[in-house]
Amino acid sequence: SLNIEQKHLLESIKEDSTRLLKTTKDLLDITQLESEKMQLNVKENSVEEMVNIAVENNKNTAHQKNIAF
Repeated sequence: SLNIEQKHLLESIKEDSTRLLKTTKDLLDITQLESEKMQLNVKENSVEEMVNIAVENNKNTAHQKNIAF
């Protein structure tokens, strides 16, 4: 059985892995855009929603580093 610290570390690893996978996919998308294999579809987005998503995605990392939003 895992203790609380181990569970917390595993959760952090999971979140970091998910972010790394997303970044890798984003980079691959950029490469496809540059090679004209994909078209960019520009649409309106809510800045507030994007900021909220960014905050939510980084909340645990910020907490670990004693950063308050």
